[in-house]
Amino acid sequence: MHSLPLTVVVLIGSESYNLDLSKQRANSVGRYLVFRGVNAKNISIAGMGESNPVKQCSKTLPRRQLEQCLLPNRRVSVEIIRREK
Repeated sequence: MHSLPLTVVVLIGSESYNLDLSKQRANSVGRYLVFRGVNAKNISIAGMGESNPVKQCSKTLPRRQLEQCLLPNRRVSVEIIRREK
């Protein structure tokens, strides 16, 4: 059996594509938290897309460097607030 090399491609998409991807990522984390027992009423979910980066990256960087630079912006922040009954 021969194995082919695994290639990982990081796409740098449009702003609307990245916002949609961000929302999907946030929703996935929200579903996981509910699955693990967190009350859905205590979860607020928002995808930020490119609107709230933690790191600014020059679009003129070579592609690999740009992908590495953008990694910290591909994140999910979680704050669970216990609401009064």
